[in-house]
Amino acid sequence: MTHSHALVAGLFRRTIRAAVVVALGGAVAACGLTTPKKPPPPCPPILVLKDTATLTKMQPGPGRDITDVVFSGRLTDFRAECKFGKDLSEVEIRLNIAFVLNRGPANTDRKVRFDYFVAMPRFHPLPQGKRIFGKSGEFTGNRTRLGTVEEVTLTIPLQKGGKLDEYRIFIGFQLNEQEIEFNRSRNRF
Repeated sequence: MTHSHALVAGLFRRTIRAAVVVALGGAVAACGLTTPKKPPPPCPPILVLKDTATLTKMQPGPGRDITDVVFSGRLTDFRAECKFGKDLSEVEIRLNIAFVLNRGPANTDRKVRFDYFVAMPRFHPLPQGKRIFGKSGEFTGNRTRLGTVEEVTLTIPLQKGGKLDEYRIFIGFQLNEQEIEFNRSRNRF
């Protein structure tokens, strides 16, 4: 076979392959397959404020060393699932927030109580701008660690043409001034 015959034969094989691919594509389209619907938008951004990601609860009094710790806590994870209304005028967000708590030396009754918040600055100062939730628990037996996952459901009205970044959600422990200052002093390093 001459070089020109080999070239023509190679082109012919490629043309046959291309025709088979086009024919298969047409057959698949004829089966009633359609392109999927446009995927829903992502959830609004959810952020943990650095200064509120941890909590160190001290016993009353002036002491602030390790022996004064009643418990410490950390917001360890969160997951969000969003369901948008048909006309995208609202979104329902199911938010699962995970906390881990460690019993401190000053915890004599083995009980724990803390508050956490879910805040949406876009709606401040309305009540839905910030919601505070309380949680209680107990270190049973000889346990010194306690984990919990809290579920919060939010329904947010969306403004037509608005961007989801405008609906940021912040989560964290609800802290008093001393607890925030304690966290800030630890976060400086």
